[in-house]
Amino acid sequence: MNARICGEETEYGGAFISDKGLAHRLSDKYIDNLLLQTDRETEFLKNGARIYRDNQHVEYATPECTSPLDVLVYSKAGERILNTLAKKNTTAFEGRTSKRLNGRVRFFRHNTDGPTYYNTDASIDFYAPATNTFGCHENYSFDTEKLLWDQTVLASDADVPGPEIPTMRALHTLYNHLLPFLITRPIWAGNGNLAVEGGRYVYQLSQRIPHINKLNSEISTSERGLFNFRNVPLALYLGRLHLICGDANMSEYQTYLKYGVTGIVLGMIEDGYKFDNLHFKDCLSVLYAINHNLNFHEAYEMRLGRAQSPLDIQRTYLQAAKTWMAAKQDLTLCDVVDAWEETLAMLDENDPAVERRLDWAAKRRLIMQKSQREPDASSKLTQINLQYHDIDPVKSLYYALVNHEEMETLIDEEDIQRAMEQPPNGSRARTRQAILDYFATLRNTGVLIECEYVQWDRISYSFRINDLFYERVIELPSPYDTSVDSIEEINTTISQFR
Repeated sequence: MNARICGEETEYGGAFISDKGLAHRLSDKYIDNLLLQTDRETEFLKNGARIYRDNQHVEYATPECTSPLDVLVYSKAGERILNTLAKKNTTAFEGRTSKRLNGRVRFFRHNTDGPTYYNTDASIDFYAPATNTFGCHENYSFDTEKLLWDQTVLASDADVPGPEIPTMRALHTLYNHLLPFLITRPIWAGNGNLAVEGGRYVYQLSQRIPHINKLNSEISTSERGLFNFRNVPLALYLGRLHLICGDANMSEYQTYLKYGVTGIVLGMIEDGYKFDNLHFKDCLSVLYAINHNLNFHEAYEMRLGRAQSPLDIQRTYLQAAKTWMAAKQDLTLCDVVDAWEETLAMLDENDPAVERRLDWAAKRRLIMQKSQREPDASSKLTQINLQYHDIDPVKSLYYALVNHEEMETLIDEEDIQRAMEQPPNGSRARTRQAILDYFATLRNTGVLIECEYVQWDRISYSFRINDLFYERVIELPSPYDTSVDSIEEINTTISQFR
């Protein structure tokens, strides 16, 4: 069985902070100039990741990974790459006056550009976010054929996209059995948020939840669904689950849990495990309530059976996972399940040790400590809410906790440095880079060959032989490493014209 492919796309908040402490928005032109300084082939870095500008943000997409630990390592490698780039850029020009500014670029791994304003008027929507949000999207491969066993569409969700093709039918199955997990996952996956309610600050579980406005959607901009029906398969009978509901986490522990546990739940559903008896009666209201009150023991009305709490739902998935895992004999799965069980126990018992693992808990402690010492320091509270997510180890409050051994970590700096330079083993990212490296080798031997463009699943190249010009595309349909076959294909193609 091939490993599950997974990866992360992070839109980073960014600003130029002048030496006077004033923040200036990064213009599209400034971002484009920043990205010109990266060592990349079109939009792809040599580690297999993709970096580009997306809606006034720098977006870093990890290469295709085959384990949750790889996602974590390459996610942190993206932080280092961006911070290295930011440290080189210490000059900007104020847009209206063209006045030269000294300072430096700063990037933040978070999801909003300001406090979330909470709406207390019960006659209208529960939340009224006055801020912009940007995503940290997750991608997981799934076996389409294994997910065609359930064709149930929830009665209250009749607006879900129709199952015209197998991958959409598979997404229906996932929607039906994954939704309760996604609603309750923020209790250990949230990054924490300082919000404004009735003119006063309140602390919430997640920055992303207030901007989730539907249970499901096919797009990820104007409509932000808890479940995304975007149908862009990775390969024939290998679907792609694209999640847009999660927070951007600084915590290594949370990123590892997020990809490890979600991958396990996908595996259970592929093997026919059913969780459609766990649906809340009013799913979005429960999601908002969890975010607002941070009471994970509070029970909510279900569509079937007795009321259940977020911890109840998570434990039901956990117990199923322990049964499912027993037949797999996979040490990685065991480690993920153990970490998941430990974290749920900490949340159940209000164990302070959870502050060493979860962003929302660690950041809440920092904010509460500051508010107790300085009750009127509202501007400093908002600064903590942002500075926790600074990716610069010198400025970041998260990294300050790491340096004082107050946050658990899972990977070494040498692993991150290696991931900045090399693609992960076993995935298509290694194939892409092997092809680009081979083009360079051929050029060194006198072959006139150039790369025209690079995409996730294809590379266009051109070559000249005997004064004739040829263009070809090499397809990369498999998300796994096929570099030997791909290079042989290039050699065969070129030899035909010699």
